[in-house]
Amino acid sequence: MELSRTLGEDQRACGGVPEEMSREAWRYVYLSAVAGNVAAMSRFTRDPGLTPNDPDAEEGWSAFRQRAPEFLAGAIKGGDVRALYQAWFSALGGQSVGGPNIFSRDPDKALQYGTAVIDLLDAFRAERVRRANANIAQEIGAERADAARQEGAKLRNAYFANAQLPDWKTDDGATEVADCWK
Repeated sequence: MELSRTLGEDQRACGGVPEEMSREAWRYVYLSAVAGNVAAMSRFTRDPGLTPNDPDAEEGWSAFRQRAPEFLAGAIKGGDVRALYQAWFSALGGQSVGGPNIFSRDPDKALQYGTAVIDLLDAFRAERVRRANANIAQEIGAERADAARQEGAKLRNAYFANAQLPDWKTDDGATEVADCWK
């Protein structure tokens, strides 16, 4: 039922949009991100709307490789919880929707982001982060782990003190239209 409702909303919002424009949708999200829109920065780094290995999408993937880390940092500073979770995931394994080598594996940053985001997650994601954080702490040692946790607490207090828990059940990567006006 939820999928049908979402599809209906998408059809109403996008009805009559020619296929050529749909293939260029990434560009609008990208330009909004460049202009400083937090929702667009988050969306572009989590799901730029590009098809992997599509030769027609090379310009978009090039923009992603160049700007995704900057946009992710901006979305975190804007208090976007999904961006913070994406940063944890990317720092944990060095992966993103754009593939490897865009974000570096950084266990200290992963523990920092994991500490900041853990209380903003549903039970499934929180447990995943909790287990990974424990493994990271063992990997990097007590001193570095304590420093990363302290930085995570600072990050949480600076940008997420009043954060709302996202509706993770309906997270399809889509940016809420209302967020684009922020």
